[in-house]
Amino acid sequence: MKLIGLAARCLVGFASGTTCLLAETATAQRPVLVYADGKRLEAQVTGRNVREALAAVKVEFNADDLVHPTPETALGPRTKIWVKRVEFRERSLSKPVPFKVELRHEATLRGRTRIEQVGETGQEEQLVREKLVDGKVTDFIVLASKVTREPRAQIVAVGRSEILASRGLTSRKVLRMEATGYSSDPRECPRSSKGRTASGLMAGYGLVAVDPRVIKLGTRLYIEGYGYALAADKGSAIKGLKIDLGHNSHGEALAVGRRSVRVHVLQ
Repeated sequence: MKLIGLAARCLVGFASGTTCLLAETATAQRPVLVYADGKRLEAQVTGRNVREALAAVKVEFNADDLVHPTPETALGPRTKIWVKRVEFRERSLSKPVPFKVELRHEATLRGRTRIEQVGETGQEEQLVREKLVDGKVTDFIVLASKVTREPRAQIVAVGRSEILASRGLTSRKVLRMEATGYSSDPRECPRSSKGRTASGLMAGYGLVAVDPRVIKLGTRLYIEGYGYALAADKGSAIKGLKIDLGHNSHGEALAVGRRSVRVHVLQ
């Protein structure tokens, strides 16, 4: 009966000079499933695309919002639509500035180390612009920054009685190791560590991470192409003949890449 009725309407439309098929297509209802503002909306709509479907269920969006599929996408047999709200905000943040670690070589220590000055973290004030998607920060840019308290370097005295000016290094053993670089930057250190090494010192140039089964923590080293260092840290990825060279910035650490180095064990 439905087909007969449709045929009859088509005949009437044909006689009056209209197009029956287009009229039926424009008014046909399609099921859509919309996810927006934490809600799940299911409805039958007569729209032709995503934009019209959202208008039919009274879900508004602006140019910043993320709509998937795009607003002009034609509706299918059962279209699922996601609308994610995007907003921007500016706010001030206080960010710690890591202190550097300076090594000073002292022959009288004879295999020992001594902290001569305890490092102090500085502070930086930043004005940032954050991008939030459905209330969660997904990205940000720093609009302005100012260091309000300068960091104070931590000074560590390291024995250097094994250095011979004319004949180079007298080392207990020499290891060929695979070197990478790291710093106290949050992108490289777990948040729980707050940039500190396993020995409690703030990560920085002159402190390196090793596998304690190969090199004990507290061991003094000389690394060709890097300099004097103290084995002060360890890491889950530092196993066997691997060594992670401490640096004062994320950029300097990245520049190390992955390379082979000769490591002189001095203690």
